[in-house]
Amino acid sequence: MNDLYKISSNDKVLYKTPYSFDVSVWELFWANWYGASLIIAKPDGHKDTDYMQKIIQEQLITIMHFVPSMLEVFLNSLQSHSLNIKHVFCSGEELTTRQLKKCHESLPNSQVHNLYGPTETSIDVLFYDCNYSSLDTVYIGKPIANINAYVLDSGLKPLPIGAIGELYIGGVGLGRGYLGKSGFTAEKFIASPFQAGARLYKTGDLACWTEDGNLQYLGRNDFQVKIRGFRVELGEIEETISGFAGVKQVVVLALDKKEGDGDSKYLVGYYVADVRLNEDSMLAYLETRLPKYMLPSRLVYLESLPVTMNGKLDRKELPEPVLIDESSYVAPRNEMEVRMCEIWADILRLPVEQIGIHDDFFKLGGNSILVITLVNKLRREFKDLEIYVFYIFEYSSICRLSKYLKTKNNVTSYHKKVKI
Repeated sequence: MNDLYKISSNDKVLYKTPYSFDVSVWELFWANWYGASLIIAKPDGHKDTDYMQKIIQEQLITIMHFVPSMLEVFLNSLQSHSLNIKHVFCSGEELTTRQLKKCHESLPNSQVHNLYGPTETSIDVLFYDCNYSSLDTVYIGKPIANINAYVLDSGLKPLPIGAIGELYIGGVGLGRGYLGKSGFTAEKFIASPFQAGARLYKTGDLACWTEDGNLQYLGRNDFQVKIRGFRVELGEIEETISGFAGVKQVVVLALDKKEGDGDSKYLVGYYVADVRLNEDSMLAYLETRLPKYMLPSRLVYLESLPVTMNGKLDRKELPEPVLIDESSYVAPRNEMEVRMCEIWADILRLPVEQIGIHDDFFKLGGNSILVITLVNKLRREFKDLEIYVFYIFEYSSICRLSKYLKTKNNVTSYHKKVKI
């Protein structure tokens, strides 16, 4: 990184990534190795865009990293375009042209770099500089030093420019394998057909070479997805749901909502059982076994799974989940709740008349990225109230949140503006 993007004692790198996420490695060590300053954000500071903007301005941050969905939320909340950032690095999920254009507009003095790399290959192994205003495609780029990239067919033969195949990575960055999973290691880390004794990592990503020598990402060839920068194996969620008493068959899909702030993907679990099971009990069971980003927003009961004429699962015929429970709808009772319903509808891309004060934000398709957007909008709407991200996780309905805010803040000046 330093050969390409030289840093000096004048640079300041913002360390904000949780250390369980591999990106934190270069955030921690790049600055220290080359004489720059390392500015450490407060725990969970990356979830608060107001705090992020404040620390960037006050500490004169010049280098930082964003998962693209988090970058979008940050840019949409930006109140100043005079930040001192020189380099914005993106990785963890696909960077869209829309997000890139927004970044160029909001941070005109910053260079944007798209990085790619599975954890199995030691963080980032491909790079692409996105500093052309006319870009209509964001590539994952070319290999970094000491790394080789190959696009191969099913017989491990190299494919020509423009031909789509699976991306394989070789070089010094490869991990040794998966701890305690020798079979999975043998499946993913294979012997290289190009160099005796060397290995390649089978990424599962589809890609092709472009004429200028860059790699273009074209999706997955399996059922692995990215949710807010986290790699998720849908089969792992399916296996966990299958462990709940009464479940006979399970399919999990990652569905897309309309474009909005941040990541639009949400997880839905379809299950077959003799009778409809209690969804709250199922979610409580899953919460003890899966991290939050792997929890389905909705569990859908089916009498049987749809199949094709050949008897295979027909994923396209799975019904769209109903996120709104009309039977439990309760309308807003005061001006504050009315405005909250409007904000929720805007963020969740749902009709405002369908959002009730007892509906759970996360069951309606909300996630940790959208929570940040929600808090930003609530802060701007209710300027006299103190609102933090963890409030939404604790009080995830409009009724509970507004009641807590009224008790917690007790701001008399606000009572004059809005009848709570």
